[in-house]
Formats: sequence, C-alpha cells, structure tokens
Amino acid sequence: MYCYQCGYELNPAKNTCPQCGADVSQYKHIVYFSNHYYNEGLEKAKARNLSGAVASLRQSLRFYKENIDARNLLGLIYFELGEIAPALCEWVISSNIKEQDNLAADYIALLKNNQNKLDNINQTVKKYNQSLDYCDQGSLDLAVIQLRKALSVNPRFLRARQLLALLYMNAKDYAGAARELGKCHSIDGGNTTTLRYIKEVEQFSGGENTVTYGVRKGTSPKEESVTYTSGNETIIQPAGRGSFGMDTGFFPGGLIHLAIGALIGAAVVGFLVMPARIQSARALAAQQIRTISEQADARNTQIAEKERTIESLNEENEALRTQLAAFTSSEGDTDIEVLLKQAAARYLNDPSDTDSVLEPFTQIDPVQMRAMESEPLKDLYEALSQRLRMPLRTYYYDLGLAALEAETPDIDAAVKNLEASWTYTREGDEGFTSNIFYLAEAYYRQYATAQAAAREELTDHLIAARAFFRDVVNLHPLSQHVEDAQNRLNDIAALGVILDG
Repeated sequence: MYCYQCGYELNPAKNTCPQCGADVSQYKHIVYFSNHYYNEGLEKAKARNLSGAVASLRQSLRFYKENIDARNLLGLIYFELGEIAPALCEWVISSNIKEQDNLAADYIALLKNNQNKLDNINQTVKKYNQSLDYCDQGSLDLAVIQLRKALSVNPRFLRARQLLALLYMNAKDYAGAARELGKCHSIDGGNTTTLRYIKEVEQFSGGENTVTYGVRKGTSPKEESVTYTSGNETIIQPAGRGSFGMDTGFFPGGLIHLAIGALIGAAVVGFLVMPARIQSARALAAQQIRTISEQADARNTQIAEKERTIESLNEENEALRTQLAAFTSSEGDTDIEVLLKQAAARYLNDPSDTDSVLEPFTQIDPVQMRAMESEPLKDLYEALSQRLRMPLRTYYYDLGLAALEAETPDIDAAVKNLEASWTYTREGDEGFTSNIFYLAEAYYRQYATAQAAAREELTDHLIAARAFFRDVVNLHPLSQHVEDAQNRLNDIAALGVILDG
C-alpha cells in the first residue's frame, strides 16, 4: 500500500506516512473495505453469481475508485454478460488511472486488434436494439428472430436471452421460456430478473414447466446441469460439456482373452455405438428440419413485413401526389415553389433516383421555406425531407467535409453544410461519430481563425465543439477519431477561454 499524498510505500504497522507524515489511518480503512468487497466479488464470480459480484465490485469502487483489480474484474464480468460497452468503460478508466502494467490495456488491445470480434459485438447489440424496437411496434415475431440471431453470435448475452424468455412467456410457450431461463441461470446464477421470470413460468404454467438446478449424480467428476419439466417429460440439459472415458487395462491370458475382448468390443459397437450414432443422426436431421422451419418462418415474416412496408410507402406516395395536385397551376409561383414541385414530381416518378431529386431540392433555403405562409407547401417540404433524410445527410456531409479539407479551407461553408447534415443525422446512423467530430472540428477552426473582436460571438460554437469532442472520447472509445478529439480538447483548454455550459 502506498501513501495517497506522496506515493511512498506505507508501513503496515504505522498510521502515518514515513515520507510526508500524512495521517493514513482512515485511508487504510477505506482501502481495507474496498479490498474486502473486491474479494467478496471475486468469490461470487467464481460461484457464477455474476449479479452479486457486480454489486460487490461496485461497492468496492465506491470506497476506493482506484482499485484497479476491482475495476478490471468488473469489466470482465460485464464482458461475460455480453455488456461490451460498460466493460470497455471500466477498462478505459482503469488504463487512465494506471497506464503501466495494467491488464485493462491488454483487454482493450485484444478487442481493437480483433476487428471481426468487434463487428460481431456491434451486430449483436444492433440486433438486440432492433428487437426492442420491434417489441415497441408490436412485431413480436420479428423480435424473436432478431434475438435468436443475436444469441447465435453471442450465446452469453444475458439481457437478450432474458428478453427472449419473456417473449416466449408472452406467447405462452412456457417450455421454451424454461429452456432459455435455464441457460440464463447457468450464465448468472444470482440474477434476480432470471429468478423472477422462473417463478412466473412455474406459476402461469400451473407447475407443468419448472426449472431446477443441481448436480447430476452418478458421474465423476460431477457435472452441473439444468433441469426443466414440460408436461410429464423431464429434460436434463448439461450446463457445460463434459467428456466421458473408459479405463482400459491389459489382461494376460492368451488368445482366449483376445477373443473375449473382440466379443465385448462387438457388443459395445452393437448395443452402444450404433444406437448412439443413429440417435445422433436423428437429432441432426431434427435440428436441420427445425432450422429450415425457422428460416421459412423468418422468410414469411420478412415477406409480410416488406408487404406492409410497400403498402405504407404506397400510401405515403399517394399522400404526396394529393399534396402536389393542390398546386396544379404554376402561374405566379415563386422560385421556391417551382423547385419544390419539381423535386416532388421527380420523387414520385422514381423514388430511387435521389440524385435527380436532390438537384432542385437542395436549392431551397430551409429558412425561407419554413417562413412561408402556405401550410400545404410547408407540409410537402417536410414530407420530402423525411423521405430524403439519408441522401440529404450524405449530400451536406460530403460538401462540408470537402470545404473543410480543401487546400484553402472554406470554414464558413464547412460549418453551414455540416450543420445541415447534422439536422438529418440520428444517433446510431453509420458514420455518426464522424459527423459529430467534423462538425466540432469546423466549429473549433471557425473560432480559432476568427479575429479577436469576432470571437465573442463564436463562443457558443466553441462550447459545442468541446461537447462533441468529449462525446467522441467518452462515448465512442473505439472510434478512429478519439486521439484527434483528445488533442482538440487540449487545444481548447490551451486557449484559456472560460466556457460555460
């Protein structure tokens, strides 16, 4: 243990620092309690009570936030539960507290160096979030499909498996819910949500589907198993894979023993190996049938969803035609009205030809458009804006980035176009981090290159730039822009400007 004030190694028998004389009695108590909860969390983690381990490790960090071992272990438990973002947060904080000889840096490096793993993690989280959206929309079948896909990539994603069990319960498939909850319990034996769901499964199924946990007897070494009951059938599912072997020895005695051994071998093949192979082949065939059935169900669901989407798009296009029909006469039209009608007509003619639609649409000044008195015109403009959101975002982003990175940068044009792109950007869009980084970069350069008299009016832009750079560093630690964003934060701090907000 080292002194909190000067870093000198402390004497366990004394309550003062030999180097600086600081009173470390309270500090020792704090570190002691932190280590106590860390050891408690470690024991719970070994017993697969991961939720209890998380609670103990958080308590350890409340006492002493620089407990590196507790923070690294908390990150590992989050990672085991499929919670990648909280795990990375803990490891990033740990590596910032202690830069040398810290396992957290190795964990982060392993993830960064394994792009396939990162892509799989991102896809898993996206599928889980998509399933939540489907649940909000009432498309529970699609939610189940997305959760199955997520769990096929990351079987230990606890929240996804719990949600899948909940959907099974909603569909009154209590056997399926019991199966998923058994797997949840094998991942985290102390999770209260899992235990509550188990109780509800047993209650609503009238005792026909129960989930119990124990040790299978008669095997050596013992192997944990999950047991659930469906009707009159009891199904035992191993919690992990084990291997079974058979001790063999040498029995001297001549050819007679060899013959007996051959007969025993033939009996083993006839009564044990062949039935097992047949059973395995039947199980494989059944699994293939289930897979094909699930794929067919997924295709049917996707077809139904696409048909609903097509129907919705047709209705939207019909609404656009109705709005456009209200402006049949072009006599006396302003330039804005002409451009808007031209864009709407091109969209209705071919919605996929976005370049053709954007050519007149981007010539419309949004401020002038929203200041017009004609509500139907404004409704038509907003409707087209929603349908062209992604192409508009890309269009303005490319213009802004080109202006920012030109040999002679046009910072004002970069700010204008990147702000326009930002109005069409939603969190979760591909390239979201690049959007906020380059907008922040444009704001910073606009302030830094302005005359001293004009800087006061640009203070809000500097505040916004700092906020965006912080978001990149703190919320997107794996982004390619993290290092540049941190450097810009240092540049902003070096300006010596007092910023509020």
